[in-house]
Amino acid sequence: ALAESVAADIDQPFIDWRELAGADAPRNVLLAEILAQLVADLDRFQAQGFAAFTERWAALSALQGREVLVHMGAERLAATVVGVAADGALQVHCAGTLRTIASGEVSVRVAPDRRAP
Repeated sequence: ALAESVAADIDQPFIDWRELAGADAPRNVLLAEILAQLVADLDRFQAQGFAAFTERWAALSALQGREVLVHMGAERLAATVVGVAADGALQVHCAGTLRTIASGEVSVRVAPDRRAP
């Protein structure tokens, strides 16, 4: 397991690889499975583009349907994640408008719980 001192320094959710593969599984087996899937996905991406992954992204996204704060330089947007466009751009609902955000300098954070004090 990850040392508690290391885990305490991580400021976002994470998982130890042993939790994924099982405590007794060799690390190289997990890495081989990840690489095999990565190669298959890269082949699919080359043939079909990002559009082939939008449904999978939505099913696995921790942000799908959640309220977020989008940081784009000095601009901050309170929005709800709708999904991703066929080109991979983030789609959010903000102030009654669907916005597509495509930028190399975007940070998205889950909005603080408004019910919390």
